[in-house]
Amino acid sequence: MRNSCSIVPFIAFLAAAVVLAGCQKAPVVQSGQAKELLDSWMNNGNKLIEMAEEFPEDKYDYQPTKEVRTFGEIVHHIAAVNLRYVRQAQGQPYDPDEFATENFKSKAEIVDLLKKSYQEGAELIQPGTDAQMLEGVKNPYGDYTTSRYAFWMQAVEHAAEHYGNLVVYYRLNRMVPPASRESGGSASYS
Repeated sequence: MRNSCSIVPFIAFLAAAVVLAGCQKAPVVQSGQAKELLDSWMNNGNKLIEMAEEFPEDKYDYQPTKEVRTFGEIVHHIAAVNLRYVRQAQGQPYDPDEFATENFKSKAEIVDLLKKSYQEGAELIQPGTDAQMLEGVKNPYGDYTTSRYAFWMQAVEHAAEHYGNLVVYYRLNRMVPPASRESGGSASYS
């Protein structure tokens, strides 16, 4: 009796090993970190794209004072910085001349650049795994390495800070920014 009781766990172990050996590797599931990061990236991007699209083209040169960027310059700046992070994450060189302000004069060109920056970033973030979110990535603005998650959060934070700038530009032009509207609300004050 004693021998049969000790062999049962051994047989169960062997059966489990045979079953596991025959299984194919499960597909990699997107990490919780990458999903959270992508949600932040796109939430921020969607608000900024909405602002860039609805702000009147004749006000793209608006600036509260001469010392600060115009509305269009801030939107362009966000897109260019996003693309700097994208190129760094791709391991490609960033050419500042490619994204220079003078290459993007019209509202349509600036909006398209902003959309491109968020689309390319999303394509890099979306397939990330938890292990990849912990990998080291060189920061595009300094000689140091940070986790991929922190790397992208720096880009999110940068754009969010400028969203705050643009909220002021909206309010000074009697417009309601996207995050302050009731569902279906208008961008203009009544």
